[in-house]
Amino acid sequence: MRRIFGVLVVVVAMVAALFGADPARAAAAQVRAASTTSTARNFVSLSPARLLDTRSGQGVAKGALRAGSTTALQVAGRVGVPTSGVAAVVLNVTATGPVASGWLTAWPAGAARPTASNLNFVAHQTVANQAIVKVGVGGAVDLYSSTGTQLFVDVSGYYPSTAAYTPLVPSRLMDTRHDSSHPTKGSTTAVTVTGRAGVPATGVSAVVLNVTAIPHAGSGWLTLFPAGVSRPDASILNYAPHQATAGMSIAKVGAGGRVEVYSSQSVDLLVDVVGWVPATSGYLAMTPVRIADTRNGTGGVEVGRVATGGVLSLAIAGAHGIPASGVNAVEINVTATGSTGSGYLTTYPNGVARPTASTLNYPIRGTSSNSATVKVGTDGRIDVFVSSAAYVFVDVVGYFTAPPAPGADAWTQGAADSANSGFNPAEHKLTIATAATMHTAWTADDFGTQGPVISGGLVYYVPFPGNTADATTLMVKNVVTGSTAWTLQLPLGVSYTAGAITDGKLLLPFQAAPDGAGLLAVDLSTHRVTWRTVLKGNGNYAGRVIAANGIAYLDDGSTFNAYRVSDGQALWSHADTASTAAASYAAVGALVYTLGGSNLIAYDAASGRREWSTPTAQYLISGPIIADGHVYLDEGTDIQAFNASGCGQSVCGPVWDTALPDYADNSFIGAAGNGTVFVTWVDKSGPSNWPSYMRSLSATSGKTNWTVPVGGVGEPPARAGNVVWLQVNDNQVQAYNAATGSRISTTDIPGANGYGQPIAIADGSVVIGADSAIVTLRAGG
Repeated sequence: MRRIFGVLVVVVAMVAALFGADPARAAAAQVRAASTTSTARNFVSLSPARLLDTRSGQGVAKGALRAGSTTALQVAGRVGVPTSGVAAVVLNVTATGPVASGWLTAWPAGAARPTASNLNFVAHQTVANQAIVKVGVGGAVDLYSSTGTQLFVDVSGYYPSTAAYTPLVPSRLMDTRHDSSHPTKGSTTAVTVTGRAGVPATGVSAVVLNVTAIPHAGSGWLTLFPAGVSRPDASILNYAPHQATAGMSIAKVGAGGRVEVYSSQSVDLLVDVVGWVPATSGYLAMTPVRIADTRNGTGGVEVGRVATGGVLSLAIAGAHGIPASGVNAVEINVTATGSTGSGYLTTYPNGVARPTASTLNYPIRGTSSNSATVKVGTDGRIDVFVSSAAYVFVDVVGYFTAPPAPGADAWTQGAADSANSGFNPAEHKLTIATAATMHTAWTADDFGTQGPVISGGLVYYVPFPGNTADATTLMVKNVVTGSTAWTLQLPLGVSYTAGAITDGKLLLPFQAAPDGAGLLAVDLSTHRVTWRTVLKGNGNYAGRVIAANGIAYLDDGSTFNAYRVSDGQALWSHADTASTAAASYAAVGALVYTLGGSNLIAYDAASGRREWSTPTAQYLISGPIIADGHVYLDEGTDIQAFNASGCGQSVCGPVWDTALPDYADNSFIGAAGNGTVFVTWVDKSGPSNWPSYMRSLSATSGKTNWTVPVGGVGEPPARAGNVVWLQVNDNQVQAYNAATGSRISTTDIPGANGYGQPIAIADGSVVIGADSAIVTLRAGG
């Protein structure tokens, strides 16, 4: 009989974002810039998902929009966008089958409709454009159409309200229709953007512009680039004769605070600014560079049209001046030309299922372009799907950096439910070299110690009370020396499971209390209990707590519950994750994932709305683990990876499925991140003396990197830097080289029997909650 064990994970959510743009002409002169802390400078990218489609009635009443009508679109709380704290969303807006020429405007709900446009179209055309739209009242945006048309809208990411960006009241910087200065064929026009319309004179990296071309004659294109550099072989929009065409761009600011616009044909030019990006943000603007062109093989792609139904896979990370790591998303302009039929392009991260969304629509033999913010896949690539054979070329104009890794002292959870999926890349003290010198630094004889939590150089843990008359004490010790920093007496006779630290509070689940199981919060500055709540379910059971984005989650054996961290207010609960074993759960970004007895369910973290689930399995053993954009599960006989943001459907299948060896039992899926997933198991093919193994899998494909024998498995693997750590049944902690699987060291654990609490690793320490003691290992003599 397999031992069912739920590995609990908290992932540092990649919710630090860059900016949110406001296209509305509101009365205020300027919206105050948000915080520019290091955790607020990075774009939160999503796999594209459809929010609205008037053709099918998705998100709106079925049927074309009426001329002059305004449609409210709810964006907050849907398809990975949080319910609150969102400044703006990145939308791709597509009009199809309009009855006449017209335009569409997107702006925050509750504000007056601006006199600007996001999209221009002619009768019977299908055309798309990207728009960064500030989220308005009720978490919605408004969409105005000047003429009757079908409309569909996809979302590819969002910017929280803590973003390092200054949105502006949209302001027109240039309109050549009102003078005789319109650009002539082959000319370049300079536009000063700094020191105007709310954009500062200095400290500006890029501006968000909406550029519209109104051609006088033939088809052509515009190129937008920083002043002072040579004009790149790139374009931001392509236009047809006598048709107004708009395009959005995040443009790098050049010499003299200017950008330059090149037009291949004579046009009138409209340039609106809607915001600016500070030099301290997580967006790095570039001089546009062409990374692929199937017309001539630029970028090493095959020359010729991309075939109908074909996918063009493009390297992003480590190419074109973009770093090899730490890249979250890329800002591109993609163009289709010379198609054999009308069709569309979809851009999306490599390694995930293609979403039911489009980036660009193009007519037969026409040329169409659009900007797109695309999440970079786990292997540093993006994919471009082509529905109808066409030549494709792609330009990069910038990229978004990923959130910084947690500091070496910021690992605030035990390894198996850590703040980084059992992987602490910032732990620089425990290297392959120092892991070979591990020794017992200190121990404390505390019976039944629950899983330790490390934060700020301190270890927090609660020993198990011997009986109902014994005091229960929260112990807080220096992780290096073991000296006591402070203690707090908790209610008598109550047992506590391992806690979590978030927002200056230590959250502790409790059970065996007279009024039932529950959760309490200890303020780490005052050392006092600030709130206590009893769970809604039955009995005296409380699972292990996780916390993310101001919300705490835990199960009570029958329901899965969400509580507000600030005051303990119950937010929502669900009973459909109950199973014979305690549910396991993890949270990242806008979703929380719960593992019951037969499948994993993803809920909107703030509202509790069910977003998607995995197919029902025979049983699930361990997980979920979240890293590299995937959710990893141990299904008993297989390790499976799912797209963390779902698949656009209510039930999602795995991205890959890797079978464990026959007779594998007592498996644990543990640390994941940096392109690898680690799993351990016991081989019960023989009658006795069963050996144990650990395997490294590719996070992208599920293929085996290496497999090594290990001591009897006691807890899930944990990883710090390039070292994987295992607590094994022989009263030992073993260290392995994460790249090769070679064993680095074996260290005895005094007072353990191999089934302690998950280990925690930070500040050069490995801390284990053993059966009769807290044990801390450190490197050195």
